[in-house]
Amino acid sequence: YRTTNSIDAHDAKSNILDLDWNPYSPYHIASASDDCKVKFWDLRKKSEPLRVIAGHSHWDCNVKYNPFNDQLVLT
Repeated sequence: YRTTNSIDAHDAKSNILDLDWNPYSPYHIASASDDCKVKFWDLRKKSEPLRVIAGHSHWDCNVKYNPFNDQLVLT
């Protein structure tokens, strides 16, 4: 079942393991998945991610924006 608010965020066989909202931009989120990728999204433009980081060799279990600098993200 899909709604108009759905996002095909990661690979079809992958699970999203964590989400975090950007503390300075209510429309931006980051998602971590067991496909070894972290993706950054603008919820107003859901067709594709703003950026993909695919350098991890294992699952990305957590993602967290730094509360003082939204350009720093911990995975």
